[in-house]
Amino acid sequence: MAGVLYSTWESDVGSSFRWQLILPRSRIPEVLRQTHESASEGHFGVMKTLCRTSERFYWDRLRTDVEKWCRECQACGARKGLKTRNKGLLQHYNAGALFERIALDILGLFPVTTKGNRYVLVLMDYFAKWTDAIPIPYQEDSTIAEELIRR
Repeated sequence: MAGVLYSTWESDVGSSFRWQLILPRSRIPEVLRQTHESASEGHFGVMKTLCRTSERFYWDRLRTDVEKWCRECQACGARKGLKTRNKGLLQHYNAGALFERIALDILGLFPVTTKGNRYVLVLMDYFAKWTDAIPIPYQEDSTIAEELIRR
């Protein structure tokens, strides 16, 4: 046929061989719909859709397109429901004295300040509810230890 391009696929051991039609971008949604949906079997997952598609067709980023198609399928999403994660319970921490329990976090990477800082070390004392934001140049343990000792 004129204007039709095929690719050949051969198994690693050379026991299988097949022709794959190279699809133009405009035909990909139609093929994905046909290989993902089955009137009798419902909607296939990523691996089965990938196998069914690659048996007969080839295009650049085929795997990525199949994964995206399956992930964004409205029917599959409605059937599977929302994915919810169980969140950890909030816990109340009792601290009996200053610096008995502290929390720290590092924010950044920010643009370099005139003093050479790129990060912010945030400290909070659980007892006093005191919070401090300290600009630091590096997020290394020695830099953080120096700031903790200085405070």
